[in-house]
Amino acid sequence: MIGVLFARQDSRYKDLPGYDVYDIDRDARNFNKSYPVIAHPPCRAWGRLSHMANPRPDEKDLAWFALEKVRKNGGVLEHPKGSRLWKEAPLPMPGEFPDEHGGFSILIDQYHFGHVARKWTHLYIVGITPNELPEIPIRGGCLGKLFVELQANLVVDALNTKGNTVPMD
Repeated sequence: MIGVLFARQDSRYKDLPGYDVYDIDRDARNFNKSYPVIAHPPCRAWGRLSHMANPRPDEKDLAWFALEKVRKNGGVLEHPKGSRLWKEAPLPMPGEFPDEHGGFSILIDQYHFGHVARKWTHLYIVGITPNELPEIPIRGGCLGKLFVELQANLVVDALNTKGNTVPMD
């Protein structure tokens, strides 16, 4: 099982087997499982245009919650390239050494995963080493695949195949 935190209500994850999806109705803050997570915390309070956003008062805290779950359970936290979370946490930038949690970051373009536009995104990953990352596909080699399926398969499946590194329920 893989936990998906802060998913959209119409998330594609809900149609896939093996995902425990927490959207706004289920409230990801209620997630207390021990399996790996894919976290999509709201980014508008953290992004380059945050001065023009109108987030809920507690919205910025959701990224801290997601970060805690990724560090505890293993998994992936996704945020836009310009997110200030990387500086405030602080999280390692792509190419830097892993942090004290073994977490490292990569930069991807969601276009290569099927997104309609270029969307540069940081992924903070805990539970595997950078050398264990599967090859990142280039658009054309993954036609017909959805971003959510590929993201999960690339990282969380690598976590699961490592054996006892990630606790499972």
